[in-house]
Amino acid sequence: MQLKIPNTYAHLAPLECSLTRVGGLGDGGYVIPTEDKYGIEVLFSVGISDDWSFEQEIAKHSPRCTIYGYDRTSGSAVFSYYFLREILSNQRIAKKLRLLKKWMLLTFAFAFFWNGRHKFYRKWIVLEKKNEKEISVTEAFNKISTDKKIGIKIDIEGNEYEIGDKLVDQIKKRTSNIRFIVIEFHNVSKNRDRFLSLTKSIQSYLSVAHVHANNFGGIGPDGFPEVIEITFSSAITLRESKVLQNPNGSFDKPCNPLLDDLDLIFLV
Repeated sequence: MQLKIPNTYAHLAPLECSLTRVGGLGDGGYVIPTEDKYGIEVLFSVGISDDWSFEQEIAKHSPRCTIYGYDRTSGSAVFSYYFLREILSNQRIAKKLRLLKKWMLLTFAFAFFWNGRHKFYRKWIVLEKKNEKEISVTEAFNKISTDKKIGIKIDIEGNEYEIGDKLVDQIKKRTSNIRFIVIEFHNVSKNRDRFLSLTKSIQSYLSVAHVHANNFGGIGPDGFPEVIEITFSSAITLRESKVLQNPNGSFDKPCNPLLDDLDLIFLV
């Protein structure tokens, strides 16, 4: 399905560059410039859930990379809880066995990957820490040396706006070392002004390399997707041409496979 993007969002038209998909074919995979998956020393990843295929592939192509993962809703303890809860459930036996297998495999796979070099924190990323279940953006970034080549992935279901200013502070501080930032923005129409301000602030330091509408979110009243994934990168310059039609290319997959993907057309 083609979707014409209103001029209000024209600044998000991506610049032409070589792209590659990193991670799985579902909601956990993202598109970044090809060269950005090599030589990353740190991946700062916020929002893991039950899919860390993006992190696994970055680790494969940048074997010296240390990954810092944050998500209160993820982890072996969480998956073990779901496993035990399923044992006590009244689900039909076939579904019950399928879910038991899922949570058991996730428990062991998570413990295997997030071990040693890769560090996972079962905490919420917040603007200001209020309890032990939380960690502030500044405190989390302070774990990472400013001289490391860094990639950033953020998928936190709307809280990206709350931490936006502090995130931009870190981008400014680490401009010469940030290779890419992938952010999934949620509830765009509700947060329209904050969305526009945050994306333009990030573009003061990095260029838009790719955009993809998450078709789970639908389309807002102004004709713009309610949920959109944006890749910002330092690997491209303003000298490159803009990609105005079908910037998804062959790399994106519909987040909801039962619905058509949205091919974006920028009118600039």
